[in-house]
Amino acid sequence: MMIYTESTEGGLMMQRELKGSLYYLLANLRYPFIIFWSVMIIALAISIILDFLMDEEGFITFNFSGSIFIFGAIFGTYIVKAAIPYAIKMGATRKKLFLSVGIHLFGIAITN
Repeated sequence: MMIYTESTEGGLMMQRELKGSLYYLLANLRYPFIIFWSVMIIALAISIILDFLMDEEGFITFNFSGSIFIFGAIFGTYIVKAAIPYAIKMGATRKKLFLSVGIHLFGIAITN
């Protein structure tokens, strides 16, 4: 049997709140992320196949940075306009919410 004091109970509450905010962001933004990368990989595969079929001399280059910047802008706009107000209405504190958004965006930056 564990006795909870104010400090341990408050720490557990903050961990749960951070975990809940991260889960909300991940659950709501997972499908746009998957769709974006699916389209990018399909476009890459079609370009490589067409390059092999055309049999021309030269090389082909790929640059995804422009589309990633556009996706990032749309993604950020969604977080600011919809995700943050909804999480605040559900009772998340701003400090933990912004920490969870920062962790979430850092994870996305690493995967991109």
